[in-house]
Amino acid sequence: MEEILKAAREYYTTCINLCLFSFKGAFFILLGTLFLILSLYIVMNYQNLSFLVIISQVIGISIWNKSKNNL
Repeated sequence: MEEILKAAREYYTTCINLCLFSFKGAFFILLGTLFLILSLYIVMNYQNLSFLVIISQVIGISIWNKSKNNL
């Protein structure tokens, strides 16, 4: 059981921990999150602008990918 916990902790510290991101990576995460929140705002207020939702989500996810590449 302890081996599983040790493997889980090691995986978390090497792959998921947000402390691995630099200042630049954290900025990209925040910026990507803002684009995804913008897509939610567009959905809630402007139902006929579905192409803007898709565009803002693609931009947000690509910015998140860029933050992952800065590790």
